[in-house]
Amino acid sequence: MIIYLYGSDSYRRGKKLRELVTAYRAKHTQADVASFDFEEAPDEWQKAIDFLGQPSLFLESKLAIIRDAHAVTEKKWILTLKEYLAHPSVFLFIHDGAKPKKAFEFLLQKPVQFQEFLELEGKVLEVFVKKEAQDAGVELDAQALSFFLGYICTFGEGRSWRVVSELHRLCHVGFSQPISLTNLRMLIPFQNPLQLFGLSMNILRSRDFSQALAALETSFLQKETPAHLFNLLASQVRGADAVRFAHYDASVKVGGLEYEEALLDFVLSRK
Repeated sequence: MIIYLYGSDSYRRGKKLRELVTAYRAKHTQADVASFDFEEAPDEWQKAIDFLGQPSLFLESKLAIIRDAHAVTEKKWILTLKEYLAHPSVFLFIHDGAKPKKAFEFLLQKPVQFQEFLELEGKVLEVFVKKEAQDAGVELDAQALSFFLGYICTFGEGRSWRVVSELHRLCHVGFSQPISLTNLRMLIPFQNPLQLFGLSMNILRSRDFSQALAALETSFLQKETPAHLFNLLASQVRGADAVRFAHYDASVKVGGLEYEEALLDFVLSRK
């Protein structure tokens, strides 16, 4: 049996994986469990095959936990996965950060149990924030909650991690409950999301280059705003601009451009 978890939201994906492993261990007290990380060690696919194929004469079940299973495209590995699609006593919990490659699309079909974990947004994000806040013992008033959601939305990736991290900080600062917007801003020196949105609109829609540049300069005066503004713009651009932002994003992640440099280059390219 294969359970496949994938998507960029690593916090919720990891949480689901831990829940599955806990449930599995509770049900199968006599089991053999092993983990394999193909992202860090692609050659471990052969060890995974050996583990899966070993007889379990004195064990009722076995579980292989595999990270980035589609990082290995060896035919033997793909055939091995298919062999255990519906196996009654051999379980594979696979967790990947992205959708599977074409050769692994069978992981998105029955009998595989699969679930996607995308970055949260909109009402779903609000529900998640409220649930995590309740679990953390944190209460935000209406204005503080709206501000907090606006702040979280400026992150392109890792939103769930950011929510949990910030709520953890709020647990230990001693603010009275419910936490007010004034107090929240003391902990999160973040520009009003509506102002940031206005700056992004000025950059994208202004026909006057000097106005777009002025909006960018204003954003640079705000702490951490370059990363937030970059992600906000990336979510709004289309066509050739979307391709350009994809290149910027790749460069930033490998230590090439800084967010400020990418934003300046974008504004200059529209002159």
